Amino acid sequence: KKRIKALETKIGDLSFDGHAGGSISLTKEMLAKAEVIAQVDSKFIIVKTECEKLLAVDQHAADERVALEKLEHALFCADSHDGLEVRMTKRKLLGHDILKQSAVYPPNRVALSTSQVQTLRHNFILLQKWKFSFEKEPRTDDRSIVITGLPSICGRVAGLDDFFEILAELNHFRGGEIRPAFVKRILASQAF
Repeated sequence: KKRIKALETKIGDLSFDGHAGGSISLTKEMLAKAEVIAQVDSKFIIVKTECEKLLAVDQHAADERVALEKLEHALFCADSHDGLEVRMTKRKLLGHDILKQSAVYPPNRVALSTSQVQTLRHNFILLQKWKFSFEKEPRTDDRSIVITGLPSICGRVAGLDDFFEILAELNHFRGGEIRPAFVKRILASQAF
């Protein structure tokens, strides 16, 4: 109770130094060095930073962020493996369950622009890595393909819009590791 009384006094004296609305960016380094003061109503953790600021950290949001980072590590990092177990608050996943291919039935015929065809040809291996599968449509021009498989991330299957989105991303891609926007969106929605 003494710590809570002291906390109430510190909170009463707190000012946000020009941060309207009380929003402050908190880095991992700042959190690592912060001192935990108290837990409030099983919802917030009160911490004191090195610069003597008292902050309330939303436990639910922090937990979601940690889960998202675990999922991203399992999917994007070369040192992760299929047997890796990702534990989250409400469930756990194995590395090989995060990204799978889902068959498209019936297969979808799509027409591509000349630019999209070039992007597809140039990034064929990368699209396969992300579990897209397609074949050239027989008896048509060179710009039609049949989508036979789409990625399934944590059990959520990507759509044709996601296929066109990754083609647009790859059109501007200049090497390195790509983290497709649709994959990041799905991972963020699964991090609970």
